[in-house]
Amino acid sequence: MELYEFVGEQIRHQRKLAKLTQSQLADLLETNQQTVGMMENGRRRTTIQDLVKLCKIFNASADDFLPKN
Repeated sequence: MELYEFVGEQIRHQRKLAKLTQSQLADLLETNQQTVGMMENGRRRTTIQDLVKLCKIFNASADDFLPKN
């Protein structure tokens, strides 16, 4: 599995735990729903800036979005 696919799965997991829609998360990230969908599917690379925002939104650490090995 590619790194960005793994990160995308973690974004989706965190979003669902927070009971947010892609559209709601997009608003919080100041982007659009299509971009969030592409991030979750690993078709768009998640930037460091987006990762920092995601950590704040979900009260998570960057480690929560990255592989453990």
